[in-house]
Amino acid sequence: MAASSWSIAASCRKAGSARSNRPRARRRSPASCAQPEARGSFTPADLPANREFYTRDPAAIAASLGIGAAAPFYLEAERQGDGLTPPAGVDAKELIARIPDNHLSYALTWFGLALTLIGVFAAFAWQGRRKAGEAA
Repeated sequence: MAASSWSIAASCRKAGSARSNRPRARRRSPASCAQPEARGSFTPADLPANREFYTRDPAAIAASLGIGAAAPFYLEAERQGDGLTPPAGVDAKELIARIPDNHLSYALTWFGLALTLIGVFAAFAWQGRRKAGEAA
């Protein structure tokens, strides 16, 4: 573990815990400490067989993968660069290939809803004119 990771881990420890004798890093680390996330009512169930986890809970992830004890926090790397370039080690072509392309189905859905709304309005207007013609 790098020296900068030790300084982050030290800042993440709860008050009253034992101090580490390791030297603290002088440089700023490109990561921050965060507490585990709670599962919300709309959070899908984790799929450990696929190694897919939808909350950042190190203890739950470690338990489901059979790793053993995990730290009660996780380190979140800060975004580097322009925000458009993927981080090192991520294949951009593979990442883009996994993004679903549902534009045609979305377009057909919304245009279909728009045509339905036009039809409902036309029926409403036609019925209103018919009733107005009968009353006269």
